[in-house]
Amino acid sequence: MVVKVAEWSYFDQQKGNHPNSRRRRRHRRRLSLTIWPSTIHMRRPDCQIPALGVSGDGNHSVVSPYPRLTLSSISDSVAFVITALLIGKDKGTVLSEKSEANLANVKHNLELLDNMLLERPGEWEQWLSTARSATRAIDAMSFLKDTGRLQEQVWLIQVLQNYAFHDADEGCIRDIARWCQSSWLRVLRDHPDNVTILKGLGNNWLQISQGYLARIHNEEGSCVSSDSTVNKNAQGPLHVEARTHLQPAVDFFSKAVAAAEGSNSLTGELLSSAAEASMNLGNVSPSSCAEQHFARAVKYLRRTVAIPGYSLSTFFQEYLDDYGRFVAA
Repeated sequence: MVVKVAEWSYFDQQKGNHPNSRRRRRHRRRLSLTIWPSTIHMRRPDCQIPALGVSGDGNHSVVSPYPRLTLSSISDSVAFVITALLIGKDKGTVLSEKSEANLANVKHNLELLDNMLLERPGEWEQWLSTARSATRAIDAMSFLKDTGRLQEQVWLIQVLQNYAFHDADEGCIRDIARWCQSSWLRVLRDHPDNVTILKGLGNNWLQISQGYLARIHNEEGSCVSSDSTVNKNAQGPLHVEARTHLQPAVDFFSKAVAAAEGSNSLTGELLSSAAEASMNLGNVSPSSCAEQHFARAVKYLRRTVAIPGYSLSTFFQEYLDDYGRFVAA
């Protein structure tokens, strides 16, 4: 679907005039947006607008998952229209009787899939077509647009995410992992401060990074390296890929922690996951940046220890004991 939203204009100095001349020539172009389920593309070679943000640099596009908006060379009126398109909510979505029946079938299949992951995880490959069919069915019925069924939406996405990352160290089922990511973002638009959604996004990015981290560990081992070696390794393709996925994980976990504090629902599990993301990001960063990530991880773990009834894993406790003394309270 293409929506013609406005024209924008820009001026340049006429040739032959003094550089400070106020006489300028007006150029007018037509702006159009092609709206797809997950991405809004501006019909210009230098811009691409993701569902929750806008970015563009030079002659290629960069899709960012973050909710920021930068609209250069576009008039305020056009920016207003685009913003409305990006953040507008679909309310009052009601599934037809047929769609409700399809949804019930999807839920039943995902319950079976979830049981398989718990009891017979080695059979995961036999369920690949079932999982992919579920994602297509959910998209076809526009179920994620219904703002009143968040609990069901979260359960569906989480089951599929657990399946996509059934063995994250060996990689993930990329198309399903990407579907989960875009689905989390879709429901986040309607529930921007929901802790479960933000945590789901953080886990998605964190688990995608595990394959890169496992390869780094296999190639480099776990020995202590000098700063020069750390900085050299940090420029390698595996480290760059790992940071590309870990930075969003850190950011979404940070938002989840803030949202949980606001709703008085902060848990040790969430803080531990946030600490893990920060620790991993520090491990693949240049030494000049690593310290801030390690310090953030220590602070998360200190807060975790303070939660009544929650115990850190042996690994996290040893990390806190070894490195906590170097981080100011």
